[in-house]
Amino acid sequence: MPPTILPTAATTAKNGIFVKEVRIRHYRCLRSVDVELDALTLLIGQNNSGKTSFLNALFAAIGAGQRGLSSDDVFIRTNEVAAPKNRTVAIDILVRPTDANGNIVNVFAQGSPWLELWGSGIVQDENDNDLAAIRTLYKWNAVKGEYALERRFLKDWQKDSTKWENSKPVEKVAPVSSQQLEPLALYLLDAKRDIAEDLRSRSSFWSKMVEEHGLTPADVDRIEKELTTINKDIVDSSGIFTYIQGHLRNFHETLSCDQQSIAINPQSPCTPSSRSVSGHGRCTLHPWSAAVFAEPARHGHT
Repeated sequence: MPPTILPTAATTAKNGIFVKEVRIRHYRCLRSVDVELDALTLLIGQNNSGKTSFLNALFAAIGAGQRGLSSDDVFIRTNEVAAPKNRTVAIDILVRPTDANGNIVNVFAQGSPWLELWGSGIVQDENDNDLAAIRTLYKWNAVKGEYALERRFLKDWQKDSTKWENSKPVEKVAPVSSQQLEPLALYLLDAKRDIAEDLRSRSSFWSKMVEEHGLTPADVDRIEKELTTINKDIVDSSGIFTYIQGHLRNFHETLSCDQQSIAINPQSPCTPSSRSVSGHGRCTLHPWSAAVFAEPARHGHT
């Protein structure tokens, strides 16, 4: 089984940060797990040993567009039918500052954007070393009758992980906001399971990266015209595509788009060139190896 590679450092112009340790309690199959991270961390284990659960827990805590937790994520013992309501999922993350070379240092540099971003969320340990500890809790709210999620900065980090509950939130500091997590955000991609889906999804991190292609409007216009010419040549040269194209013209009423805007793009839907370079919204279908694009009508969206 291939190992999972987990990067743990993020950098800024003046200061970097390093996710040094992760503590997880009562998340899925992970009842109590403490993992100290290095510059490169490999998670190796048998199937269903908790590797994916560890990554999902980390993603639930600091992931980009964090996935929501549900009651199904609460740890259940083998002799239990359901998790008791007083059982809380806790994911603690220890963050330390680094220098320009990625080495852990004792203090955040003066003027570091992390100081401005996290403010009083940055605290000191018993040796006056700077740190930020972020706790994600998923616990039952008896008043609302449902589970609730909260993220708080902690005022310390217990060296003894068995005393993790002794670490309390920093007083008079608001819950951690999405804006405070965004620069830290973890992007999780399972190379075996999710890569095809991420490459197709316009909302994924990878799609957003390739959308910033750096081409000028003139380049975009020229390339799209050339692609249109190539696609038309392919369709006109194929009796099958020509036949399908003729019948697709009748779909314009169902798709609420102009009749002439429906066209076959006979390129693999997994290739970047099968999408509009300029990123305009389109209705997309993928019959076999042909991608069908329908431009939205002017009065609405498809």
